[in-house]
Amino acid sequence: MISHINTGKLLQALTCLTHAQCLFSSHPGLHLRLVHLHHFIATSLQNQTPPAPIGPAFIEGVKQLGVPDENQVSLETYNLQYLQKHSVDYCDDGNDDIRERVNPAEATLACAQAMMILGAPPSEVEDVLLGLIRLPSSRKRISNNYNTSKSSDQQQKYGFNESGLTISVALEVIRCLEDQVGSKRVKEFREGCRRIFDKSTVFLEMEELNKLKEKVLDLPEGLGPVVGDD
Repeated sequence: MISHINTGKLLQALTCLTHAQCLFSSHPGLHLRLVHLHHFIATSLQNQTPPAPIGPAFIEGVKQLGVPDENQVSLETYNLQYLQKHSVDYCDDGNDDIRERVNPAEATLACAQAMMILGAPPSEVEDVLLGLIRLPSSRKRISNNYNTSKSSDQQQKYGFNESGLTISVALEVIRCLEDQVGSKRVKEFREGCRRIFDKSTVFLEMEELNKLKEKVLDLPEGLGPVVGDD
């Protein structure tokens, strides 16, 4: 039975998603919410139309969002297709405005979270997320007809490596591995991030941070913190 469903909130959610799609149709957050919405329709609504008058309008609006019917393409396949489409280097097609492209690391995280919603085994989710710390040589390379020096300048300007992984996204991945997946491979991911962001202390364990702090405080005289006269 679906009589308990708040159809007003369904319509409000649909309005937000439609607006978001107009702004950035490929945004990873939007993809995740579309998967969640269709999973909700298939499970909680059991693919039935909510009560009129809002119900039919809601179902029709969902169709306009462009997610394929599950009878044609499963949500698992739809999610994988999104991952395959966006899990590539930022600079592989000569697009000058890099800010309009989907960050492949964010797309990978969204797809992994969608996999959790769809009931994928945690080990598969782990494999997808741990793929972000693989060596760049294992990923799709920048196309030969693109200026690689220009690509390098853009990567430095916008602060990401060739996988699209940034410190902020990496921290989100760690939270996902810990809180949503319950993974035992968090340490492995942290170590990979330390190799990528070798100048950052964000991914150090507390024990390592304490040792680093002790080294700083134990600097030879003349190299320690400068203390001004009172």
